[in-house]
Amino acid sequence: MIIITETIDYFATYHEFLGYSPKSSLFFDIETTGFSPASSTLFLIGMLYLDNDCWKLTQLLAEDADDEYQLLRTFLDTAARYETLIHFNGSTFDLPYLTKKAQILHLPHALDRLRSLDLYRTFRPLGKLLSLEHMKQQNLETFLGWKRKDQLTGKDMVSLFHEYTEIRRNSHKKLSDSARLQTLLLLHNHDDMLGMTKLICMAAYLELRDGAIQAVSSCDFQENTRLHFTFSLSDAVPIPFSLCGQKSRPDRTSAKSFYSDYELTAEGIHGTLSLPVYEGTLFHFFSDYKNYYYLPVEDQAIHKSVAAFVDKTCRTPAKASNCYIKKSGTFLPQPEEIVSPIFKHSYEENQLYFSYSELLTEHTALQKTYLSAVLRILLA
Repeated sequence: MIIITETIDYFATYHEFLGYSPKSSLFFDIETTGFSPASSTLFLIGMLYLDNDCWKLTQLLAEDADDEYQLLRTFLDTAARYETLIHFNGSTFDLPYLTKKAQILHLPHALDRLRSLDLYRTFRPLGKLLSLEHMKQQNLETFLGWKRKDQLTGKDMVSLFHEYTEIRRNSHKKLSDSARLQTLLLLHNHDDMLGMTKLICMAAYLELRDGAIQAVSSCDFQENTRLHFTFSLSDAVPIPFSLCGQKSRPDRTSAKSFYSDYELTAEGIHGTLSLPVYEGTLFHFFSDYKNYYYLPVEDQAIHKSVAAFVDKTCRTPAKASNCYIKKSGTFLPQPEEIVSPIFKHSYEENQLYFSYSELLTEHTALQKTYLSAVLRILLA
């Protein structure tokens, strides 16, 4: 087994936002010849960790399939010294693979007792906001503007490892070929490890979801069809790159569909959000419908205390679906009951609205609450 260690440049960890301790966390990535631990070989593991305030990247490379036991034991012994394992989509493949492989090789381990921080699962909600069709690690690296040197695929790695071990077994093969293949194998895993350090900054985008709005500087209409917010974020976790999310979809029949027509920009500690407003007539439904009568001519419900003065032939006991009053005007969508009373298109619809008033443009605390709620649903 070959062990290679190097020092890499310091990177912003965003650990306070992601909730892990850099000193007690181990980044890792594995390379195997297949998906099944029973019929494939674990041949390369990359590990990234803090050592005396320096970030060290260590790679364990098997020179042949017989090195698998020693390689895995070395990793498991190292991982046991940490509290958190950090990986990209390792919850789906890496960790189950290692756990099963340890069982097959009769190696004790503490993997099931360690906290797992999966960067893929953490950042996956950003795909919709960033208009990314795929959330693979290399897609995110490209989005962030980082270009890896490695150009191999996982399938390439398997064939290269088989070629590499064949050369190692046959001494008549050129040593230069062995060195070249070793470099390529290590580079792929090396870039996977470095790539994770580049992705960490995406944690800053999540503050949009988690209510880090410090202040709203403006709230005004644009062309009378959209409401435009300008806001500032916490300077503790600034947005590292320009974020521009925009969706437009006319279908508004589901709870989230109204929020598919938005425009969001953010960079540093500043951002803007533009949402459509609804102009028309909506309904406010009373929950205690048994205390109401429905007036068919007026097409509205009134309380029994008032309905007592209405001719009995002009009223019927209200049902949940017609126990409402109507209002025409300008409305804004709300993902939960932030502003009362709430309005809807129909009794069955889940999308909630509130009637726009000057209260929203003048009440900064309400603006912050509303913006935070909308951003949460955009990133849900």
